[in-house]
Amino acid sequence: MASEWDRLYEEARRLHQAGKRDEALARYHQVIAGNPGHGGAMHMMGLIAFEIGRTDTAVDLLLQAAVLDPLVGSVHSNLGLALMARGRVKAAEESFRRALILSPQAETHASLGKLQLGQGRFKQAVESFRAALARNAGLTDAQTGLAEALWKLGEVKEAEAAYEKATQLSPGSENLAHLALMAFSRGDAAVALDRIGQALTAGETVTARKIFATIVARLRFEQDDAQMRAVVTRALEEGWAHPAALLPPAARLVRLRLRGGGNIATDELLQLMLISGPNIDSELEGMLTALRRHLLAQPQNPDLSFMAALAQQCFINDYVWAEDEGERERAEKLAQEIEAALAADEIVSAHALLVVASYIPLSSLAQAERLLERAWPDPLEPLLRQQIEEPADEKRLAQTLPALTPIDDGVSRRVQVQYEENPYPRWLKLERGEAPRPLAVYLGMHFPGFAAEKLPLLPDMLFAGCGTGRFTLEMAHDHPAASRLAVDLSRASLGYAARKARDESVMVEFAQADILRMPETKKRFSMIESSGVLHHMAKPFEGWKALLACLVPGGVMRVSLYSALARRPVAQARAWIAANGFAPTPGDIRKARQKLLTEKPGEASLFLASPDFYSISECRDLLFHTEEHALTLPEIAGFLKENGLVFLGFEIGEDVLGAYRARFPDDPAAADLDNWAAFESEHDALFAGMYQFWVQKP
Repeated sequence: MASEWDRLYEEARRLHQAGKRDEALARYHQVIAGNPGHGGAMHMMGLIAFEIGRTDTAVDLLLQAAVLDPLVGSVHSNLGLALMARGRVKAAEESFRRALILSPQAETHASLGKLQLGQGRFKQAVESFRAALARNAGLTDAQTGLAEALWKLGEVKEAEAAYEKATQLSPGSENLAHLALMAFSRGDAAVALDRIGQALTAGETVTARKIFATIVARLRFEQDDAQMRAVVTRALEEGWAHPAALLPPAARLVRLRLRGGGNIATDELLQLMLISGPNIDSELEGMLTALRRHLLAQPQNPDLSFMAALAQQCFINDYVWAEDEGERERAEKLAQEIEAALAADEIVSAHALLVVASYIPLSSLAQAERLLERAWPDPLEPLLRQQIEEPADEKRLAQTLPALTPIDDGVSRRVQVQYEENPYPRWLKLERGEAPRPLAVYLGMHFPGFAAEKLPLLPDMLFAGCGTGRFTLEMAHDHPAASRLAVDLSRASLGYAARKARDESVMVEFAQADILRMPETKKRFSMIESSGVLHHMAKPFEGWKALLACLVPGGVMRVSLYSALARRPVAQARAWIAANGFAPTPGDIRKARQKLLTEKPGEASLFLASPDFYSISECRDLLFHTEEHALTLPEIAGFLKENGLVFLGFEIGEDVLGAYRARFPDDPAAADLDNWAAFESEHDALFAGMYQFWVQKP
């Protein structure tokens, strides 16, 4: 005969199944209050906590349920899901395997396969997904997981067949997008474009948009295509991927139209490119440089929209384009005429203002704020905002930010001066990833050595050397946190970052600080990100130790350091720059770039295709930095050992990880730095000049 608690439990289950979680939860609580040993109610309370995203609570409740009902497979399966959502991958796998012993359900096999897939254990993932499909051939997640695992194993034909089946089960955007990528990888661009078009029609998911960007970035168009233009235009406008990925294919389409007789001043895609990021096409740079020079000589061009876009581009790239002798003097003379007209309250020509803005930031003009008091044609509004309002806003914000430490180290002061003059980088749009997820989940799914139970679900985060804040804000979007502090030497960079954080509605606290003095603040963090700072210190390991002093036990740190092996071409280019007598000034950077572009010496080959070559601030950071150090993997391994840090793994492409695991099958976690050193020696451009990796403090 059912007890009162069993009847109340069944009533709660009916409410739960009807989607009435709050009412169901209240009744589950009643059951536990009256019968603390009721495993079913404890299980369901844990399941509700998991459904609403309270994964820590879910783990606690489901662990209790597993003690109360140790022979119920679904308890262990749901506990595995909660542990995986918390990033505790090892414990999750144990729970899934226990569930499979008790009750081998298809869904549990699929969950285990997803875990193995995330950790790069592709062969095991294939086995798990196939076991799931043997029990339920219609389980879409298992079919999609099988396809992805096969693809990453290099079993291309089998992977494509698996994606085809997945598409039959769920004819949505994701699987079609992956089929498009597979077709493109085997060289069938026509099929790839057809499939990605179908995928975008079915639903413009993050995955479909990113795969479109991946495909189009590598396409070599033979003719200007109106339909492709339309999609690339939308992709740029809506930020489907980082502008650096979309600007090259956009440039190729623009060049094709121009060669067919198109008008450079009326090309709408070109105008969008000019306001989306630094142009990174050397051929277009030459055309635009010549056109700017023509406009300086004859400023009465009727197309204000194009002139405004051109001026915005010049501001974005820090006025990096080459200038003929006397060209800057003529621009400065025109600027003086505008200043005199402003002082006398006389008319200022919109055309003249746009020409000046193509050479000199309008904020540098005397009484520039008076330009905002006048009525201007619509195309000038975004330019005035970009060159006067936003810089003034950034200066105000920078002045309000606290200084956490003095800056008295000599190298720190030199680096500070560089970034006050050239905040790096001048970015425009965030690249947003998938839906936000806890950092522990990301680390747990990618790095088998990560101890997730030691990291808070909402860590206190420090972004050391945040610069203008692009990576800080992207990471803030991707991973929730209890608090976020971003510090930098440069107030100009911090002002830019603070403005962008406000505009993007991202909560970050900004402050000026030298990381060498950060331990003195007594602030402690469970996550430290240092992507742009250690390699620009006099002694990178001293800076690293200073940050480690701020990291709590169990905390994690993301580190970026230049690879001495991959950075050799930069060293050669810096030697070439020094031999030619170029200084790190805007004028000399322009001259050095022009010499590299026209003469194309061997030292230039790596940089002409680099986005960092196409603005003053980024080119200065790349080739003219005041302080730069590169390290080797044995040196890094020695530091990790000396400081008792756990190396979790590199952030690097799946193709590289696949090749590494094939070379070193005894290291599936890809965490042996001796192996990586050998692997890098066989592929000297492996790290594109920089190691990016995670470590954990025991």
